Parts: sequence; C-alpha cells; structure tokens
Amino acid sequence: MNLNFNKIPGWVKLIFTILILIIFTIKLLGYNVSDLNDTIFFKKFTYVFSILVIFYEILQLYLVHVFSTRKVKISQVLPDFIINWLKGLKISCSNSVGIQEFKKSSYIEISIYLIIIIFITII
Repeated sequence: MNLNFNKIPGWVKLIFTILILIIFTIKLLGYNVSDLNDTIFFKKFTYVFSILVIFYEILQLYLVHVFSTRKVKISQVLPDFIINWLKGLKISCSNSVGIQEFKKSSYIEISIYLIIIIFITII
C-alpha cells in the first residue's frame, strides 16, 4: 500500500501540526490531555508555547541575517521540510524589501507573544 502524503491539503497538515505541537507541549509540562480545565496548567501551557514560538521567530531572524550577509549553501543531507523551509527563507531575504517585511512581521509576532506572556502573568 503506497500512501501519497502530497494529496493531503495544506490546511489539514497545519491542523495536525498544531495538534501535535499542543500535545507535545502538554506532555513537556507533565500533564495529561484531561487536565485542560486547570488554570495553572493553562498559564504554564501559555508560557511554554509562547516561548517556543518566540525562539522559533528568533531562529528565523538569525537565519535571515545569515542568508542576507553571506553566501550559504543548504546541505542536501537535511530532511526535505527543513530544506524547503531554508529555501523559503533564502528567497524571502534575496532583496532588501523582503528582508524588511520579514523582520517587521517577525518583530510584530514576537511582540504579540510577549504581550500574551505579560497578560497571563498579570492575571
């Protein structure tokens, strides 16, 4: 039986990716899925999830900086999804307008998650 995962729509892949990330974060905190109604759990989950997103955005900003300042060759040993992600970053930072737009959107997303962390801390 040959399954072709390229026929799965992108939005379905995104939903499964988000669910896997949420379950991973829940397990990382040491909780079960049945503990979702706990307020302390919700705060810890929000902290961990927000910090993971902020680290991801910082990693992307670093890679955009590396790709824009020097010639970097992407290794073909990496998995296909990482190669595609790096190629997308490389294309987006091919001109100064793309770099500025990418940095602007990343800074906005980092700011949003920092505000969420501050808001959850206050509550």
